[in-house]
Amino acid sequence: MTGAQPTGAQPTGAQPKKTNAIVPIIIAAVVAALVVTGGVAYEVLRIMGNNNAASPQSSATTTQTQAPTATASSTPEPSLNTDKLQSIVNSYSSTDAAVSVRPVEDGDEFDSQQANSKFVAAGFYLPVYLSAKDSGSASAMSSAESMMRTMSNDDGNTAIDDLGGLSALNGWSSGAGYGNTDFQRMFGDVAASNSGYENYTSASDATKMLAATAKAGGTDLMSFDLASEGVNAPSGTTLNGHRGQGIKDSYNFFVLMKTGKTDVAVTVLTQNMGKDRAAALTSDILAEVATEVK
Repeated sequence: MTGAQPTGAQPTGAQPKKTNAIVPIIIAAVVAALVVTGGVAYEVLRIMGNNNAASPQSSATTTQTQAPTATASSTPEPSLNTDKLQSIVNSYSSTDAAVSVRPVEDGDEFDSQQANSKFVAAGFYLPVYLSAKDSGSASAMSSAESMMRTMSNDDGNTAIDDLGGLSALNGWSSGAGYGNTDFQRMFGDVAASNSGYENYTSASDATKMLAATAKAGGTDLMSFDLASEGVNAPSGTTLNGHRGQGIKDSYNFFVLMKTGKTDVAVTVLTQNMGKDRAAALTSDILAEVATEVK
């Protein structure tokens, strides 16, 4: 018969009941999955939270590790008591004496009022030695070293000739920054001196050259017996130096003083004061400097 249903067949309207029976199972599965997923998500978030909480500490630790380690600064050279040193110079003469003091290495420099004035450069062999050192001339260097050891004018003049004469020596002095050093005659040329040709330097130039000589290894070449001239070495120090005397009653001392702490270059240029007062001034300056740098 048309439209008859087979025996036992489910009527068409029974299909929704089958669907409704499956839905709770699906819902239950989804809920279980959410619970599991939620637990995993919570655990992930918890771990991430812990890591984030630890991050500032880790970052700080890294920063502290990478920060540069502070190092103790080098002990600075002691400052020279310029007022005291100037008062010593003034007690002898504020016009006829010039003093300059400086550590061989970097440090404070003391220059008296006349330290940049030109004085007669009696006994001043340092520019010849330093120029010969820079020239690379073996013959000039040999004569210059002999000059330094013995304070020989003849050896000094031979070195000057080997360097190319006075014009070459003055060219070196100017180029090296020693603007107050000017040689117009050879060593020991009394006739030229009497005719108005003279050698000049300043205490400041000379002290800078003393420091340069020490750095160049020339300290031990300056072996003149300063004690024989009345210059006293302060206790615990060693003196290496030269002495010069000449026109205008000039009396000069160029000294490298070794102390327990540092080496110091000291120049004392005088005129119209004589040997004894120049030596006494030098001794007083050395004693004061030694007290300050020990």
